[in-house]
Order: sequence, then C-alpha cells, then structure tokens
Amino acid sequence: VTSHLNFLRGKRITSMYSKR
Repeated sequence: VTSHLNFLRGKRITSMYSKR
C-alpha cells in the first residue's frame, strides 16, 4: 500500500518541480 501512495505522491511532486 505504501508503494502505491508513494507513486502517486512522487508523480505530484514531480509535477510541482517541473512547473518550477
């Protein structure tokens, strides 16, 4: 379960970093 949440969180964090 943690892996699934980590994947979603990582995708969202990457999107924020990409916007910067």
